[in-house]
Amino acid sequence: VAACEALVRQCQTTTPYVKDRAPYRFDAWRKAAEGGDLWGAFLVAKCYDEGLGVSRDEAAAVAWYRRAAEAGHPFSQVNLSRMLEDGRGASRNLPEAVSWCRKAAEQGYWMGQRNLGIMYREGQGVVRSDSEAVSWFRKAAVQGAALAQVDLGLMYAGGRGVPKDMREAAAWYRKAAEQGYARGQWNLGLLCRDGLGVVQSDAEAVRWFRLAAAQGDPDAQVDLGWMVERGRGTAKDLREAVDWYRKAALQGSVVGQKNMGVVCREGLGVVQDDVEAVRWFRMAADQGDSDGQLNLGWMYERGRGVPQSRSEAIRWYQRAADQGNEIARNNLKILR
Repeated sequence: VAACEALVRQCQTTTPYVKDRAPYRFDAWRKAAEGGDLWGAFLVAKCYDEGLGVSRDEAAAVAWYRRAAEAGHPFSQVNLSRMLEDGRGASRNLPEAVSWCRKAAEQGYWMGQRNLGIMYREGQGVVRSDSEAVSWFRKAAVQGAALAQVDLGLMYAGGRGVPKDMREAAAWYRKAAEQGYARGQWNLGLLCRDGLGVVQSDAEAVRWFRLAAAQGDPDAQVDLGWMVERGRGTAKDLREAVDWYRKAALQGSVVGQKNMGVVCREGLGVVQDDVEAVRWFRMAADQGDSDGQLNLGWMYERGRGVPQSRSEAIRWYQRAADQGNEIARNNLKILR
């Protein structure tokens, strides 16, 4: 229990710790919980919540989280808030979710502060307020919470609740990035690439993209592929670029899927293959991406990788045009 508490206070997830120990520690945790130990109740609830060492039982998770939350346990208050917000194990109740989250935040728990910031930013269960969101993100960020540091950086980058300040955004992204947080690394890479709030440096952008991409971040994988494809900040290598696009595409990234469609259609770093190009464009199109729809329509119009079909081309162009894609609108005028 002490080790688990230390992880939480260090802004780290407890899931791997609990998962490893639940099969042989659950009974001991439950015994402690039944004796009134709040961390024991939290651990039992987490096991039921995520199906760790026991069958998933969200109603039981809510009951155990509530028991500890009512006794003032901030970590249980946050998890109870999350379940009420999602309507898991109990009816969805946003006002109650906010109430429990606020209790944890006011005790200084960074996750409660960060989650309350998100609620204010999105207007979930509270009146939307960017300034309140910034206030709560900052409280968590100064504790070293990388997630909140990125959230605060995004608020500065967008000028939401604070004056727009790219240097300040970069500073918060860097704090998160240096802790190894992939989203901090990716966001910092973007600023390095574009010279926003930092000295422009393709090499630095590639370095940060690579660190995030290696952790599986699909946005970083796409952007790293883009840099490698063009030889910006690193040696040009089409095969490596394709590898990164593919990794992102397989995670559902529409940009990765579109890029895979282009490289397959053009034979860049891979064997030219119109059928494969269509497959990737269709994945992006089915997710509602207008460029994917445009490209799929183009393939149908020309009969590349699919039987030529004017009606199918028009159908996909229309979907893209309905989203404001000007090229698709022009293509429709020509076909009609």
